[in-house]
Order: sequence, then structure tokens, then C-alpha cells
Amino acid sequence: MFKSLNLKAVYDTSIDNISEDLIVPLLKKSIEYKRGVGYFTSQWLSINLSGLLDFINNNGHATIITSPHLENIDLGAIEYGEKAKTSATLHSVLLREVEKMNRNMNYDSKVLLAWLVADELLTFKIAIPRNSSGMFHDKYAIFTDKAGDKIVLHGSLNDSYNAYMQNGEGVSLFKSWEIGLAPYIEFHDKKFEQLNKGENDFYKVFDIPESIKQEIVKLKGINDKRPYSEKKDKQDKQDGPFIPSDYKLYDYQHLAIEAWENNNNKGFLSMATGTGKTVTALAASVKQFRKQKRIVNVISVPFQHLVDQWAEDAKKFGYEPLECLSTNRNWKLQMRSAIDDYNYGDITHLTLIVTHQSNADLEGFLSLLGRIKRQNEILFIADEVHYLGSKMLRRSLVENIELRLGLSATPERWMDLEGTEILNNYFDKEVFNFPIERAIEEGFLTPYDYIPKIVFLNEEEQKEYTSLSSQIAGAINKSKEHLESLIRKRNQIIHVAENKQFQFFMDLEEQIEKEGTENIAYTIVYCPEGSHRSILKEISNYDLFVQEIVGTTKVKNRLLYLEEFGNKEIQILVAMKCLDEGVNIPATKRAYFLANTSNPRQFIQRRGRVLRLSDGKSKAIIHDYLVFPTDNRDLESNKLLIKKELARFMEFQFCALNSQECLNYIRPFLKKFNLTHLLYLSREEIYSILGGEYDE
Repeated sequence: MFKSLNLKAVYDTSIDNISEDLIVPLLKKSIEYKRGVGYFTSQWLSINLSGLLDFINNNGHATIITSPHLENIDLGAIEYGEKAKTSATLHSVLLREVEKMNRNMNYDSKVLLAWLVADELLTFKIAIPRNSSGMFHDKYAIFTDKAGDKIVLHGSLNDSYNAYMQNGEGVSLFKSWEIGLAPYIEFHDKKFEQLNKGENDFYKVFDIPESIKQEIVKLKGINDKRPYSEKKDKQDKQDGPFIPSDYKLYDYQHLAIEAWENNNNKGFLSMATGTGKTVTALAASVKQFRKQKRIVNVISVPFQHLVDQWAEDAKKFGYEPLECLSTNRNWKLQMRSAIDDYNYGDITHLTLIVTHQSNADLEGFLSLLGRIKRQNEILFIADEVHYLGSKMLRRSLVENIELRLGLSATPERWMDLEGTEILNNYFDKEVFNFPIERAIEEGFLTPYDYIPKIVFLNEEEQKEYTSLSSQIAGAINKSKEHLESLIRKRNQIIHVAENKQFQFFMDLEEQIEKEGTENIAYTIVYCPEGSHRSILKEISNYDLFVQEIVGTTKVKNRLLYLEEFGNKEIQILVAMKCLDEGVNIPATKRAYFLANTSNPRQFIQRRGRVLRLSDGKSKAIIHDYLVFPTDNRDLESNKLLIKKELARFMEFQFCALNSQECLNYIRPFLKKFNLTHLLYLSREEIYSILGGEYDE
């Protein structure tokens, strides 16, 4: 994102390499480039080639409005005002320019320009003053990144070799996120769009004639391949979705797809977090498209930021996803139009990505989805499928849809047998399982050390915990709401236990002492609600770069923070539940679990964030804080607390490199409560003992 770049306010060719220092870095981070410039030559493409290639792989699009090199005789013809003559004159002038480019351009620039125009990634328009006595001489550029931030450049710089390499030129830079600059950005953006749409009273703006486009396309020659990723290949788009050549499906992914197909295209894929559920699902969709020659993908995800992630991945498979979000005001019109195109046969594939909540809207998304005539061609892909068992979200389980694929590392709904049964009835059954122990053993996830630390309730916390336990025992005949309120209060004592924070900061100081603050990076601290701000503040006192990501963090800021985290510009992320599912942060090497939970779905997902593969990452480290009672009496409430904490301990130590060390560490603590026999039980047996006593 732009905010990660170290940009100056002014650049000058006498002291800066404007291409390397400014244009290329901006193109690499951009998804849109709009340029109004008096003089453009194809040499600009060569000078900024490396930035353009990344820009293309970002699915970027460029629009350049420039002035033709008109001679007096040409101006006279245009001034004459006859549309046919104007068109003919422009055609003649532009054809001369293409012929000149063909003679003077080097091979790389020629092929790049030709493919950019052929693939409609670069749009040229021509601006001519209506008075026909001058030329379009403005010089400004607008870059936009994935977060929606914009940068405007304004100055004397043309897009030519001389401007970049020989002339003395300058350009000023303005950032949309800096205080007071928003009106300046908006002015230039509006000015460009008015020009682009032909709404400027001073200039006439012309599209390049189709015949000229074809002359440019010819510059690529017959056998020349694109100088950028094949995923932009139009032939691929015409032939339909495809599995990208740089994606090699693993054997287990092939087996997962085959198992789903053999179960009449229904079922759950239970795959450990980080093993490629998204890629597997999209590959299954491509195979289904090849069978039936048409497909509508309905991809439902729990959170808005996952809509963006799925859309990026879907594009790599040749799909053109429509994000059905409230942030896209026109999505309903776009969805209706796209469905009409599909029904009439104008398009053969349609991909709709929606949040679980919107997907359950009977009068919104589901109503429009019902307009699809051939419902048997819809493939419903449910990411983090366990959410859809809730009473409100069950509405999204449309019976008319026959192709059903549920994805989750943990598809069961904890403490909700009814919801789990509904999901099992709809998706039929688990057809493939790829557990974490197998993923680690076969090298698809990172091995890890597990470092548990027992911390005790303080005197006040223990007193309140015991009191609430007594109230819960006496509330069996009270209302369900009252009982659940008492349980939540008791759970909250464990979540925010004071000694967890004391132990955490001791561990952090030990890490700093061993590694130095400059080497602390790729660390996530999972915090309980209500305490993340104080933890964030305390961490910053160690002169570490720390940033919070919580539920209210805007999507564009979240993407920026994750990028800066991967670049080590942010050393520690302080997070709550929002990083539990679907977030790809493979650089993470160390995690501190201050937010205790006995819900396996939550802590398994959190572990998955830490175990993704990444360059230079041979091992991950998980610190976990287990809360034990101070009261040594043989009370059922004390034993329940230990059992709930032990469920997480047994799950984590089972796959850890240092499993035996973990067991030796906890054994004496369990002995005090006569619970050492639990260490000989399987994880499933411990879950069974707990019954319904998981956290919500």
C-alpha cells in the first residue's frame, strides 16, 4: 500500500531518478493509474517496465489522455468541424504515430504496448482544444491502491525519455490521507473524469479508432507471448475458468475434490487451516465448469475482508467475481444484470461473493439469486461453514441448489447439536479430512514449539469465581438467559485474569533480552476483549512498533497493517477475534495466547494463523497461558476450570515438537487436584468429558 512507501513531497530530475524513486514504486502498489499528459511516448513503458509488470499482476488498469502531435494542416481540418474529416484526420495522424513507434521502439516496449492495448489493460484517449488553436498541455497523474488511497502528481513532467533522463523537470506529490489534501485530490480526480467522459467544455476527447488499435496490436507480431503473467491471456478468458499454471495442486487437494465429486457434489472438506481450502474449492469449481460448460459460483464468507481475499483468488482462476457488499452501492443492479446475461447465454460463468449475513437476506441477495433459471448450475461454496448453522444464517441453505461444498478446519458447531445436524443434513457429510498432524508431518504447515505457562487466579478473582459457580449450581431451575449471564461472567474472570498479563510481560522481556528489540518481529498477541488497549500501550513502552487490529479496524487499514507486518515495519500485532479465521499472515513466527478459550474451533483457528509456511521460517512458537484456581480444595468448579484449560493444552501439545516437555511441565499441577489421569485420554475424550461446558 502507498502508506508503506517513504515518499517525498517534491521530486526533481536534477537530484532524483524519478522512474526508480517514484513512478515504479507507485505502479507496483497501484490498481488504477490515470494520466493526463501533453506528450506521451512509448519509451515511458520501457523506463517503467518493472513497475508496470507488477501493476498488471495487481489486475490494474491504466487510462492515458494525451495530445496528438498535430501539424497545422491537421488543425485546419479539425477546425473545419466536419465529423468525418475530423475522424479521418485523427486516423491519419495516429497512424503516422503508430508507424513511427514501429520504427523507433525497441522490441520489449513494442510487444508490451501491443499486448496492453490488446488485453484492454491500457486505454488511450486523445484530447484536442475545441478552439483548435492549441494543444492539451496538462501534466498530472492519479494513482490508486487496493486500500483506496490515492496519490496525485502534478508538475512539468512529460512521459518521454527526454523528460525523465535529459530535461530538468519537477513534480509535486499529494497524498489523500494527509490532513487538508482531500479537496486537492478530489479536484484532480473529478477533472480527469470529466475529461474522460467528454464533459470538459474546453477540450474534445476522442477514443482511439478501432482500426488504430488493431494497428497497435499488430506490433506484437504473430508468435510473441505476453511479457506478463499468462493469467491475463484473453484466450483463457474466452475458454472459461482455468487452474493457473503457477498453481500445482497437491495430491491431497486432488483427493479432496475427487471425494466431493464421488459424493454427488456434496460434502464438507475438513482441512487444517493453511492447507489451501480456497484453492481446492476454486479448482473443484473449474472442474465442474468443464463438465457442465456453465456455472454460477455463490461463495459465502463470514467477514467482509474475506470477500476481498476470495475475489483476488477467484480472478487468478479466470473468474470475474462480483462482490455483493453494502460498500458497493450498485451491487444489486450489477447482480441483476449479470444474472440476465447468464440466463440469456451471453456469459457462461458467474461468480458472486457475499458475506454470510447478506447471503441470508431473503428480500435481497436470495431474492435475486432466485432469478437464475437453471438452479442446478449453481455451486454453493460456504467458507467457515460452521457459522451457517446459526438460526438466522440457516436461511442461506437454499434447497434448490444441488452443488454444495462446505469448508472449515472445524465444521462442527460447538454447543449446538441442532445447528450441526442441520449443516450435516444440508451438506450431507464430511467427505475429506486433512488434519493438522498430517499437514505438519508432510511439510504443508510449519512445525512448532508449544510453551504453556500455568498462572493462578488472584485472591479476589478466585473468590468471585467460586461465588459465581455456586450461583450457577443454584440456577438450574432459573431462566436460560439468567444462567447464561452467570456463565459469561465466570468465563470473563478467566479471560482477563490479571496474572496472565504479568506472565506475558515477563516472557516478552525475556524474548527482548535474548533477541534485542530490533530483532523482535512477526509476533501476534491475542488479547481478551476489554484489555487490548492497556496491553498495546504497555508493549509500546518497550520501543517496539506495535499495532492493534480489532473488529472496528477498517478493511483498508487492516490490509495495510498486515502488509507492514509482513515487511517488519510493524513488529507486533495486538488482536482480538478478528484474526481467528481466513486471514493470511504466513510470516507470523510467534504468538502469545492471552485470550483463553475452551472452544476448539477458536483456538485451532488461531493456531492455524501461526503455522502457515513462509520463506525463512523453519519453526513457530506458541505461548499459552493456562489459568488454574488458587483454591486447592477438591471442588467441582475448580476441576471444571482445569479441564477446560486442559482441552486446549492437549490439542496444542499433541502436535508440538516438544510434546513430552509439555506433559512433564503440567503433570505436577494436575497432581494437586488428582487429575493426572486426564493426560492419558485422547483430545476427543477430554472434549466428551466437558460435554456442553465449552465457552460460547
